[in-house]
Amino acid sequence: MFSTSLTSTIRQRAKYEKELVQSIRIYLKENNLILRRTTDQRNNFYLGNRKDFEDKANEYIMKTDDFEYCQDVNETNLRQTYKYLNEIVRSINSDIKKMFDSKKGKDNDPMKLHIDFDQIQLSYLYFLPDVSKRNDISLKAIIAGSSKSSITSRLSQFLDELLRPITQRAIEPTTFINGIDFLQKLNLYINDKKNDFNSKTMLVTITIKNYHTMIPHGKMLTTLENFLNDQLGYSAFVGNISQRKALDLTGLFLRNNYFYYNNKIYRCTRGSPKGLVLSETLCHIYAFHWQKLLLEKLSLPTQFYGRYNDFSCFYHTQTKLMSKSNLFFTWNRSTNALREILQTFGSEHAHIEFDIKIDSTVPFLDVHVENYHGTLFTRVYHDSNSQKYTLSYVIGNSRSAHSHWLRSALIRTVRYCISVYDFNQERLYLQATCLVNGYSLEFIDDRVRHFFKHFDGISLLSVSNQDEYDKLRRRLMNYIDEQKEYNFKNKELEKNKQLIRLNYLHEFGRKHEFNRQLKEILSNKLVDKKIPFIKQQLTINLKTIHQYSLNGLLSQQKPSHPLFNKEKMFF
Repeated sequence: MFSTSLTSTIRQRAKYEKELVQSIRIYLKENNLILRRTTDQRNNFYLGNRKDFEDKANEYIMKTDDFEYCQDVNETNLRQTYKYLNEIVRSINSDIKKMFDSKKGKDNDPMKLHIDFDQIQLSYLYFLPDVSKRNDISLKAIIAGSSKSSITSRLSQFLDELLRPITQRAIEPTTFINGIDFLQKLNLYINDKKNDFNSKTMLVTITIKNYHTMIPHGKMLTTLENFLNDQLGYSAFVGNISQRKALDLTGLFLRNNYFYYNNKIYRCTRGSPKGLVLSETLCHIYAFHWQKLLLEKLSLPTQFYGRYNDFSCFYHTQTKLMSKSNLFFTWNRSTNALREILQTFGSEHAHIEFDIKIDSTVPFLDVHVENYHGTLFTRVYHDSNSQKYTLSYVIGNSRSAHSHWLRSALIRTVRYCISVYDFNQERLYLQATCLVNGYSLEFIDDRVRHFFKHFDGISLLSVSNQDEYDKLRRRLMNYIDEQKEYNFKNKELEKNKQLIRLNYLHEFGRKHEFNRQLKEILSNKLVDKKIPFIKQQLTINLKTIHQYSLNGLLSQQKPSHPLFNKEKMFF
């Protein structure tokens, strides 16, 4: 199906775009320029002088205490580098074997944690520019590595499966899943007459900026030990291993996150790489501990509070490179008293960098939240420092991804905007964004009309009626429960090994027909013939992978060192 010859129009376009990409590469090289996408997960690129960019990156490396230099690596000492890395792997395997020697049995078999040196890939560091502040560019360090074949990936997976359920139970009561969940809970709080939300109530947000590098390893292990004692009580076990062993394995994981940058090998000394699932779980545990201490200081028994983390592996899969953890709460006492408490608390936890906003109007999770004389008013928030009319950065089929994005953005807009006027303004903004980025009026109108028709609000396309809009909002608020049920069902299917995910390369061809036939074949071949397919509750998710992205073609984030050559990718 995918071997169909390209039409002459598409072939000509492909040839033109290939030549265009090649000419851009030549221009960047000749003029010593660097092109990188920005940290905001938007379809923005930064173009600047390569030397200036690299000077900033080297300055970052020199000043930070997040990483520790280990040794140089170049083309002449590759053999010594392999030997050095091999010794690290041998040491980890030896430590794991010693930990499990006293216990025998399938569940405690150390072979599931054994690292095969021939199958691992070294992680590497690169930088993305943060352009969120006017007239100022800073760099964010990103450690890129495989979640399945880095040195610590097996430890990460094993420990995360043990710690994540405990962590999720602990954080769930005070965690916002997203902006909608936040607004629902805030409205419930305000509508309860027992709570004192009045015209003088202040809104407070605290944003942790260095979320994944805020924790020195020693402090993390102490926090984890206290957390497990609090959550598990007198139980000496985490899953099928002892608490002591879980702590020792976590220490082993934290100490052995190595990566390459600029002909040198480094090791993480604070936090761990974001791409590993355990990193997120450990950050949740520490943020939970930090939040608990802060709430004790603030004494908020009758106030509204909660936390959201926008790099959550628990609730959604879209990853954001600028990872932050946000805390929101209401405050009815003196603002000066609050500032004094927060200043003292900040001094006591100097390793955490955070921003504070205290006002009657604050942005939180892309929501403009306002206490308007004792009444809650909300709409979509746009950061004045962000470039307007930009779509989200996607890898793969951008047309399909941005179609889903427009529908999701319209749903979010209805839920956020109380006024039909604000909704229409935001709808026009979304449509203009698609137009500016090259999508046709037909593409946009078709998806907007489908949205209103699906949610039974077609009259709002021509008439701005607040009553009709309120009905639409109620329908969409109820739709949240349907989405939660769908997500819960997928989690259960995955847990019970009834969800099959398959990816395949696709650039051109009859994708929908291919998906239909492939699902039909799999449905017939993968199931027990004696039991009907529907009763086995197997779900097959097919996803296409596209080989190229503008960022991948032009940014050159991966090092060109021989260590990362295709033929020498594996150690």
